[in-house]
Amino acid sequence: MKKFISSVFVIFIIFSLLPVSVFADSDPIYIYDEANALTKEEKAALSSSFQKLSENWGIETKVFLTNSPNGTKLIFDAENIYTEKGIKDGILLLIDCKAKNAAVFAGGEAQKIFQEYECDELAYTVKTTMASKGISSALYSFIAAAGSKISADMISLSGFNGSEHIPDQRLVPRFVDNACLLSASEAKELNKLLDDISSRHNFDVAIATVDYLDSRSPRDFADDWYDYNGYQQNGILFLISMGERDWAISTAGEGIAYFTDAGQEAIIDKILNDLSKGRYSKAFVAFADSCDKFIKKGESGNPYDVGNLPKGPMPLFYYVVCIAIAVASGFIGTGALKGQLKTVFMQDRADTYVMRDSFHVPQQKNVFLFSTLSKSARPKDTSSSSSRGGGSSSHSSSSGRSHGGSSGKF
Repeated sequence: MKKFISSVFVIFIIFSLLPVSVFADSDPIYIYDEANALTKEEKAALSSSFQKLSENWGIETKVFLTNSPNGTKLIFDAENIYTEKGIKDGILLLIDCKAKNAAVFAGGEAQKIFQEYECDELAYTVKTTMASKGISSALYSFIAAAGSKISADMISLSGFNGSEHIPDQRLVPRFVDNACLLSASEAKELNKLLDDISSRHNFDVAIATVDYLDSRSPRDFADDWYDYNGYQQNGILFLISMGERDWAISTAGEGIAYFTDAGQEAIIDKILNDLSKGRYSKAFVAFADSCDKFIKKGESGNPYDVGNLPKGPMPLFYYVVCIAIAVASGFIGTGALKGQLKTVFMQDRADTYVMRDSFHVPQQKNVFLFSTLSKSARPKDTSSSSSRGGGSSSHSSSSGRSHGGSSGKF
């Protein structure tokens, strides 16, 4: 009898644990890290970003990290793992951490968005970023690039409501370097600077680089990047595309008022030379510093605009030239005057120049006759900022959100 009761109790315990096990197995997994390539904190943060990306667009997006791939080609392994994990409409990123290689496979409905060559482009982005900045940065680059591509295709569908797919939290770092323009240390320092400025002002300041744009214009690409990567309501994004040598600025919320059209032009004028000459780190840091000043000015209620734009320091070269010209002019002028005084000699007293009894002052008096006083009103400045070409222009993005911004070539 005791054995029977014990057996029943054991069976009861086993069956009571089954729902817990089933529930645990039903929790979605987005990152399979067999290579132990990520820290616990990195995996948690990245899993949250992959989850939001998947839920926003209805496309399963997962990662498999390994040190020992099975097949002769990584893409075949990616396809097999995609099938084994039971992914239906989604995309799988497989990374060989040891060889620093990557492959991307898309299946089901995701194949309509990610064709074979586009999967290869994503894999290339991951490989190049991983080689210079590590696996964690490579995964964030994948999230940003995949999200941008998904949003572009979803936007093209009739009746698409982009506002429903704006993430409520930021998915990627404030600096995403898909074009791999900065070193790992430079990217880390820039992200730290952007995070500091953004935190102090509760205002996102972000920079992104890509290899190529898609069918969207630079302005639209920047707007969608800002919206669908989860940046907050108030902010500014600077985007450059190396393939087309395009730059674009997208402003949102208070950023539209803080960064007027004239203000954006002033910032670009400051960094354009460095961009054109490939000094990207210097240009990005200058952009971040300028944003800090513009946000402070905007928070004061008087943003930089036509007539009150910040004046940059005059280059040292101009000071040197001005001093040299002044010294040369002084020597030439005094030298010429001195050359004319050949018959003049120094005198100890002034008696030589005065004729005796030659100075006589007759009686004089001042008589006031009349005065005239005229007054005129000081002209008032009645022109507005818009009439002077100031202020901010705005437009609507694919999500329906209002944005300001500008674009050009470098």
